[in-house]
Amino acid sequence: MFAYAANNPVKYTDPDGKSPVHFIPSIGWSHHAPQRLFGYFNVYDPASILLGFDIHGTQIDVNDFTIRMWKGNYSFAGAGCELGIYTRNGAAMNRDELSSLGIVSSSSELYVENGKKPLIGTSKEGKPSFWTTQFHPLLAWIALKSELTAKFQLNFDTKEHAENFFNQIAGKGDKAESYFWNGFLNKEKVDFYLSEDKKSVIFKYGDFDK
Repeated sequence: MFAYAANNPVKYTDPDGKSPVHFIPSIGWSHHAPQRLFGYFNVYDPASILLGFDIHGTQIDVNDFTIRMWKGNYSFAGAGCELGIYTRNGAAMNRDELSSLGIVSSSSELYVENGKKPLIGTSKEGKPSFWTTQFHPLLAWIALKSELTAKFQLNFDTKEHAENFFNQIAGKGDKAESYFWNGFLNKEKVDFYLSEDKKSVIFKYGDFDK
């Protein structure tokens, strides 16, 4: 039996009847956020508890950069997700460094696991950005951190740059899943792959198989 907007048209809109979408305003930080001045280090993950955050995080380390991803509940900022690109010494990558990797733009999608995976929201960065984020203050604690799934996409200027980036992170999925802040008993899935046109690298964080 068809259920329009997951039986909740006040919370969702469902234009094609396939994937209910939250019609909720969001906020986000991007490349020029003040947080870039402080970089990011592993100790910040457990320190997030002091801010009232209940999030999972992971990282992918290679020779040229570190990819970090987070998702969960960010206190008053609500449900959200983040992808950050840093140098190996923890500094936020500047635009020249991002451009040298071939990155031209990025985006994120956040879902909640309510059986049909309704889409909460999206965000886009039209220029190279070390940080791609979205937060939904009106959806605080809509789901547990383990029930949220995030999808990120990094877009590149050429197939060669995208393939080079992907080749550096290939085979790092198991290590990313074992990261200490990615759950304690039940580790969350970390997956990444090249897009069909070979010009984007897509990351999935969480269980998209439910």
